[in-house]
Amino acid sequence: MPFVIQVNAGRCTGCKSCEIACALAHSKTKELAAAAVGEPEIQPRIDVRKMGEMAVPVQCRHCEDAPCEKACPNDALRRDAAAQAVIYDPERCQGTNACMSACPYGVLEEGPDGHVLTKCDLCAEQVEAGGSPACVSACPTGALQIVDMDDTVSHRVRWLVDFVIDKDACKACGLCKKACPVEAIEGKSGKKEKTPHAIDESKCVRCGRCFDVCPFDSVRMNWQKTE
Repeated sequence: MPFVIQVNAGRCTGCKSCEIACALAHSKTKELAAAAVGEPEIQPRIDVRKMGEMAVPVQCRHCEDAPCEKACPNDALRRDAAAQAVIYDPERCQGTNACMSACPYGVLEEGPDGHVLTKCDLCAEQVEAGGSPACVSACPTGALQIVDMDDTVSHRVRWLVDFVIDKDACKACGLCKKACPVEAIEGKSGKKEKTPHAIDESKCVRCGRCFDVCPFDSVRMNWQKTE
């Protein structure tokens, strides 16, 4: 059955247990001491980022109609029908970085060789064997949980968050509008006819880029309450 990894940053303490477990699960030895000194250097496929006063686990959302897959000219990114995940093939990657520009969530990063550094694969083999993704199993607070879905979902990782712009605090500088990858922010900026900006929820993909770039702290995060 299709599932999503539900991210509840309200429960995240920033301990990075998910990062360690992910890196270890994708190492050759699967043993912490050996993996720490082995080659190549192990890399987590999930990144705990700081957003204001909160820590947020961020990883690939495995979009059903993935922009990164469409952008890659070398088929280094493909959607695996069985795993229902977007899989990265480093052997095909030519370092064009087109996928990094296409990803609306900013989760693809460039490695030292100019290629994609690493990418979440939803621990497909582990899940197929009846287990859970390493990050989910390692999280001590339940900030990462598997939620079963009856139908295929467009995003395999779901944040319990909404972003809104405080109109009273907004200075209409336009930085959030420039940073938004899906043109979900409305409002005028400039010397004349400035208007407070607003987020169109029907277009917003909740990537958080507007939150990151706002110099006036006018973009707020509203976390949905869960049981």
